[in-house]
Parts: sequence; structure tokens; C-alpha cells
Amino acid sequence: MFYEIQKVVIYSKIDNVRLQYVLDIVFRLQLGLPYELTHDIEYFLQSQEARINYSHEKLGEKRMIQMIPNELIEQTDIRPQPTALRSFKGIPVICRSGERDDQFPFDLFSAVFYLLTRYEEYIDPPMDQHDRFHHRASLAFEYEFLHAPLVDIWILELKKTFTLMYRDMAFPAKKFTYIPTYDIDMAWSYKHKGFLRNTGGLLRDIYHKKFDRVKERVAVCSGRRKDPFDTFAYLDQLHAQYDYQPIYFFLAGERGTYDKNIAPTHPAMKKLIADTRSKYDIGVHPSYGSHFSDEQLKKEIDLIGSKKSRQHYIKFKLPETYRNLIRHGITQDYSMGYGSINGYRASTSFPYLWFDLERNVVTPLEIHSFSFMDCNALFEENKTPDQAFYTLKEMVKSVEVLGGTMMTVWHNFSLGSDPQWAGWREMYEAFFAHVKSLQSEQ
Repeated sequence: MFYEIQKVVIYSKIDNVRLQYVLDIVFRLQLGLPYELTHDIEYFLQSQEARINYSHEKLGEKRMIQMIPNELIEQTDIRPQPTALRSFKGIPVICRSGERDDQFPFDLFSAVFYLLTRYEEYIDPPMDQHDRFHHRASLAFEYEFLHAPLVDIWILELKKTFTLMYRDMAFPAKKFTYIPTYDIDMAWSYKHKGFLRNTGGLLRDIYHKKFDRVKERVAVCSGRRKDPFDTFAYLDQLHAQYDYQPIYFFLAGERGTYDKNIAPTHPAMKKLIADTRSKYDIGVHPSYGSHFSDEQLKKEIDLIGSKKSRQHYIKFKLPETYRNLIRHGITQDYSMGYGSINGYRASTSFPYLWFDLERNVVTPLEIHSFSFMDCNALFEENKTPDQAFYTLKEMVKSVEVLGGTMMTVWHNFSLGSDPQWAGWREMYEAFFAHVKSLQSEQ
């Protein structure tokens, strides 16, 4: 008699918050399937649903997936983990378990948990000059899978295995999406900065013999030339042309070494934020300085009035930064990436809830990953626009097949007329056209 698969039944002796967290991500979030975790072996063996035997027991059944647990998922503390790499169908995997010829010679659930929770960032992590987790210490960098959403690729392999084993099993269709985002660190290069700041900048340019900037500053301040960072109307046209809904993150911090935007209380900035909010989603871009002041963080969040955030300079530390954001009402954070290299910091393109590893709890904070930032490409990776365009296309290719989400980070100044960004605006337009052509074929 024909039986249509309705869900996935997982047999395991483990029943804790870590396993539940991963099962929710793998089945509900990514595969779009209901699942049931059972400890009743007889019920499991008699089930006609798709089945995973997540235990050390060999049950001798052919129509089920065997996956042997790694110790990580059973633990409740944080300790160094063995993370040696193994290859599975040409795909790098961690958390090895079982034999090489097993269906899954690694514990997919533990591996997903390790990468999504950013486990490696809790264990005496090396920091860079901005006191951020150094990307060179990550497994993704060490084993060269930084540009691949590896978690999503593993889950796709699980889906393929299910499809071969249960030919009557159906999965909800997923479409690739692209979300452009912008960090407004410096809305204008010269305009609205006042007499003293512009006079000081003018004198510095003269001292350093930057006469092109002297002429440009005078022309902009006198109203004879558009500010080179003012790309907001241009971006409006671009989004309308390609039908994209971007997210803008506004820096609202007090002026400092790394925080140079115009104050959000300035009439021009207030108008820019209000105009942008009327058309798109906006978020707060917590300043470099807010990392050291809870009072300052709250002030900035209140000023922008959004539940979305992305850390300026991608300066965050786990778990403190995310706990602070939650305490002040942030529900979605877009900081999961590096401020020093492009790629997938958490090895996924899908949003997911943050797991507080120290407290061993699932939080309400939804994490959104970005994989490409303009400043990383130019200043950290020294790429030309053509080289960056190739990287972007390769990233799109890897996410499109997964039905995932690609998110990029750009700045208004990189798409303006600043000479150091020559060619990037044209490349960005070409990238928009490339992505839209792929989406029209879906």
C-alpha cells in the first residue's frame, strides 16, 4: 500500500536543548519538514516515515539513515573540540564519527551546531587589532571553505540521501534571494559638516598637497558640485529598476576615531533617515564606541528606532555583544560576517536564531549572515572591480543551487565619485543585472 511521507522520525537516546536546536534548523528551517524525536526504538522501527537512526546502535534496517553521534551534541559545557577535517563526497566535513564508507561518516548535527554557534570563538580566541575574532583562527579559513555556505551544503546532501531512499518524499521548493544592504558610516564627505570641520579638512589637504580634494571640497561646499558620497538618489533608481528592497544601517554614534558620521540629530541626517525609512527597512549601526558603553548603545538604538542592527567595523564579541543587543530590544542582527575578509563566518546563508553557548539556551535574536563587503574586497583583499565581480558571481552560484539568501554590504561612498572607488559603481550595476537574470530563470 502506498504511504506518503509526512515527516522525519529521529531515534536517539539524546534529548537536550542542543539537539533540539539543530533539528529545528535542519528540518524546519532549511528542509521545511516536520520531524519527531523519539526514544522508543519499537515505535521508530515500525514507523513508515523517513527515518534517521541517530545513535551508536546498528539496527539493521535498510530504509533509514544511520548517523553516529559525536560527543559535542551531548555536552553542556564549552571545551576544546577535535576538529580534524575529513572529506565526504568531495565535501569537507568536521565532527567525524563512524566509518568512511558509512552513509554519513560524520555527525552532521554536531557539525552544524559547532559552526552556527561559532563555538571556536569561545575558546581562547585570538583577536585582531580591533579586538575582534581573527578570521585566520577559523576552521573555514584554515581549511579553505570560507566562501562556501558549508552548513547548507551538508543539509543539501542529507536531502539528496532522503530523495534516493524515499522516492515518494517531497520537499517544499525554495528560491534563491538576494538582499542588498548598506552601512551609512559617512553620509557625506563634505556637506553638512560645518565650518570648523571643513576648514580643518581644507588645511590638512593643503598641507598634504591634495589639491584635487581642495578644489572638490570648495566646489561641493559652494554648491557647484554634488558631494562624492551622496549616492542615495542613485541607489533609489537602481533598486526601483531591479525591484530590490534593501536595508540601510545608520551610524548614530558620538564622533570618535572610528565613528565619523554626522550626528543623527543634525537636520540633514534626520531628513535622510526619515526619507529612507519611508521607502525601505532601516537599522541601527552601533558605533565602535558603543562596544564599550551600554548607555551609549541604548542611546543609539533609541535614536534610530529599529529592531535591526549591524555592528560598525563588525566589532562584536560573543556572547556579550549579542546579549546587550537582546537586552535593548534588538530582534535581528546582521553582523555575522568578517570585517577583514569576505566569506561565510557561520557557514550558512540562511537566517537562524542565536544560541547562547555559555548559557546553553536558544535566544530570540535572529542572525542574518552577509558574505561580501565592498571594503573587505578593496582594502583587505586588494581586489580590482573585475576580481570582486568574479568573487560575487561565484558566491551567487554556490547559494543559488541551495535556494539560500545572499546578502552583501556596501557603503554609499564606494558607489559615488571618490577616485579610489573608480569602476566599482559600474561593477555593482553589472552584478545587479547578473543576479536579476538568474532570478528570472527560477
